[in-house]
Amino acid sequence: MNSQPRFGVSHFASTNSCTESTVQMDTPNIPLESAEGQALLASCEAADRAAYDALWPHFTRQRGLTMCGLSSLSMVLRSLPHTAALADWSEEEVLARQRCSADVLLRCGATLRQLEAVARSVGLRAERSHVPPDAGTSSDAGSAGAVEAALAAAVRRAPRGVRVLCNYNMSLAGQPPYGGHFSPIGAFHAVRELQP
Repeated sequence: MNSQPRFGVSHFASTNSCTESTVQMDTPNIPLESAEGQALLASCEAADRAAYDALWPHFTRQRGLTMCGLSSLSMVLRSLPHTAALADWSEEEVLARQRCSADVLLRCGATLRQLEAVARSVGLRAERSHVPPDAGTSSDAGSAGAVEAALAAAVRRAPRGVRVLCNYNMSLAGQPPYGGHFSPIGAFHAVRELQP
């Protein structure tokens, strides 16, 4: 099996940086490189995996422990026809063109707000949104459905140049001992509801 990035499908955990609360989804982590992950990706509708198809040829591993946001953003820039020809869009190129403190990004990584600012500084339209603190819990199935619907709608706009980056807590998503992380969302599997 070829080595592929761990882009999420439809389940994720998120940190809401407005309130510093965390949300843990009640679904298992399914690595994309597993047989089940590959089967889920293959069974996605074309519109639900168009972002993956655009992003995968541009995948590179992040070069430093704090570079996941810049690495994700560089993949996005290389995947968009209108920006790909402007530069090589390595992590270093994105870092050189941004307007916030490079030292802070290199030392601590980016917050969602900072990554939004970096995206805008390289000419992208960027919109930041947060998962409600109680989304994904059994007490708030409505919010979880709204989050999934918004995520699916954004992923399905990939043919029109929309890309989605997710800022999540890796430990809550089943990848301990790591903390905050950025990753592009490459696909959304709409038909399967995963049970704990």
